[in-house]
Formats: sequence, structure tokens, C-alpha cells
Amino acid sequence: MSEVIGKVKFVSDKGYLFLVREDGQGDVFGHIREWEAHGLREPEQGERFAFEIADRPKGPMAIRPRPVL
Repeated sequence: MSEVIGKVKFVSDKGYLFLVREDGQGDVFGHIREWEAHGLREPEQGERFAFEIADRPKGPMAIRPRPVL
């Protein structure tokens, strides 16, 4: 899997988040548990992350996130 870069568009109270890919290929779903599993705090709107995309039954999901400065 290759990494893509995106910005956090929205974070819900339930831990769901959406990221906008910088390559213009659409939004990607994520969940705070994935961030916590990699030792990261809860992301904030506008923050940039590099991540891989996993194909899930409900659509693409961001996995293995890491901050991008």
C-alpha cells in the first residue's frame, strides 16, 4: 500500500473523522481508535497526516496515520 497525504476535514463526538486527500481523490473515513493505536492524540480539523488506505465494506478507511509537518 502506498501512503497518501490529507487534512482532517471533520471529527465527530463519536470518534469518526473524515480526511480530504491532497491528491483530490475524495474523502477518506477514519476512526480515532486508529490514531490512538499509533500513539497519536485525537486529530484536530486542518491537521495534515500521511496514511494508507484500506478497502473496507463501507468504503476506504485511513490506517497507519502519522503526522506531517
